[in-house]
Amino acid sequence: MKQTLALFTNLKSTTKKKEKETILFDSYCDHTSKSFMEIMFKIGFDDNLNTFLATIPRFDIKQKLFRENPTDNNYACVQEHVGLVYDKLATKIRLTKAEWEDFFMLIYQHLDQSEFDIISELFTKSLTLGMSAKSYNKILGKLVDKLHVYECMKVKELDESSIDYENALVGTKYDGVNSSFVSGDIISRNGRPIYLKHMENILKNVTTHVLCGELYTGTRQSSSGLVNSAIKSGYESTRPVHELKLAVFDMITIEEYQNGYSGRPFEERIAQAKQMVEKINNSMVEIVEQIEVTSHAQIIDLYEKALLAGEEGIIINNKNSPYEAKRSKFRARIKEIYPAEMRIVGFNVHSKRDDWIGSFQLESDCGMVKVNTGSGLTEDQSARYFKDFDKINGSIMEIKYNKVIPNSAKDGYTLFLPVIIKERPDKNDTDILNEKFDRMVSP
Repeated sequence: MKQTLALFTNLKSTTKKKEKETILFDSYCDHTSKSFMEIMFKIGFDDNLNTFLATIPRFDIKQKLFRENPTDNNYACVQEHVGLVYDKLATKIRLTKAEWEDFFMLIYQHLDQSEFDIISELFTKSLTLGMSAKSYNKILGKLVDKLHVYECMKVKELDESSIDYENALVGTKYDGVNSSFVSGDIISRNGRPIYLKHMENILKNVTTHVLCGELYTGTRQSSSGLVNSAIKSGYESTRPVHELKLAVFDMITIEEYQNGYSGRPFEERIAQAKQMVEKINNSMVEIVEQIEVTSHAQIIDLYEKALLAGEEGIIINNKNSPYEAKRSKFRARIKEIYPAEMRIVGFNVHSKRDDWIGSFQLESDCGMVKVNTGSGLTEDQSARYFKDFDKINGSIMEIKYNKVIPNSAKDGYTLFLPVIIKERPDKNDTDILNEKFDRMVSP
């Protein structure tokens, strides 16, 4: 136990990749409790193991009495209780608020503060080591059970792709959240479990294939909100998550999914996916119909028609393209993305680190649009901007966004899917809205 906590501390102490690899490998070889070390990494880095914890529960206690010099008995007690919690999480048993409070109250009495902080960061999945499940698997993959890493086929922008305009299929880009159904579980593009009992029941007989699709209902805002609720709250979500539908745009076998590759052409895979959807025969699951094109002009025409119909855009696949568990040059999208320049007027502290910026508060000079966003910030930027905020406060930040929408109070506007691009020291004024306002405001 003490060795494992020291390992995480050492990994945090350096930013050099080679040093981290050496520390991890050497520590594993010297470890007296290898299985416990593996458990700790799974808790912190395996997205398929959902703790549902965003923050550590508050204790009903006046003062935290950390252990100044933990003994072997203290570590043994903590290790036992961590193991018990892990066993529940591994079988998808969700702990109640009271159980979490009891757990953390117990372990803080047996550890010093720095050790308790490491355990806390692991269970909230906020431990920053400058490494990931992929790097763990690469370094120790031949010695331990690999951590779960979900990877799906992602799209490129059209101008970055290798689309054969004379031999392609075009489907609607649904206004939803990219998700896959894998062996009874629904998984987000980032590998997070999405707990949807109604969809699991509908798809329970799909055992030999992986369905790749888009969870959607109504607008992208409502789809994202429902999916996030299903991830964070699990089956106990009070939101109407049962309204989410699945639009299927690809299908591969379980074996192909495990290999991260299918050499079968997209045209064959989508035809089989259509047959599977027809067999499922449920209105909550549909196929993304494909239109054959033979020119770039046809693709642009379909894109413009999709926008007029209120869709987000289109996805283009080469007919003969393979399935690749990465951002593939054979699958491209066209969707409406707008640039904007907005003024920094404040910031919100990061939820996990009080010395990082979590999001910027941005406004347009016209005063009509206000938005908070931290999307696009790296960890280094979050730390640097926090330290130097006085230097950038009031300056211009370039962002990109999908749509202008009314704010929650209905007394102004905000932006949907804002992503920070870069600072613009060359700009003195914001450019959002103005002549674009009437066209961009969501009805």
